[in-house]
Amino acid sequence: MIDQEQQFRKIIRVRLVGKTHPDIGEEITRLGLNDVATFDSFKPHKEILPLMKNADLLLMVIPKVERNRGIVTGKFFEYLGANRSVFIIGPPDSEAGKILQSLRSGQIFDYEDEENLRSYLEQAIQSWRGGNHAFNNRPAVEIFSRKNLSRQLSEIFLRIIDGLREKTV
Repeated sequence: MIDQEQQFRKIIRVRLVGKTHPDIGEEITRLGLNDVATFDSFKPHKEILPLMKNADLLLMVIPKVERNRGIVTGKFFEYLGANRSVFIIGPPDSEAGKILQSLRSGQIFDYEDEENLRSYLEQAIQSWRGGNHAFNNRPAVEIFSRKNLSRQLSEIFLRIIDGLREKTV
């Protein structure tokens, strides 16, 4: 995108936080994107949350490994909780992809789907430039909050306990 639209070089910033595979840094250098991308090493969790909430888009990459369709990281749920649009690069039929699509909290793109990813990013940039920064997935993702999941787990435990009591009576 930057090669075709140099204006994007002035507005696109990619911030990679945490452990990043060395190949990614090498590829960024090879492509001449060092002025666009920055790398931050490990940061404490309390510093990560504000970074996520201040981002325009959040990226998750599902590794291209065997049985990757079941990969759903804790970071993914924190992304959802940050109330920002998330885009995933990975198998569209993955569990993370299904959750993302059901919540309408972003988009998932297959590893080779450059055309649709580019279109998505261009639309996001145009929306941002037009002043449309509003995004609210909070009501939808509330089902995955720690409070709600703890409540559901508590209800399961209570049903099990009630079932055990009935058997002993």
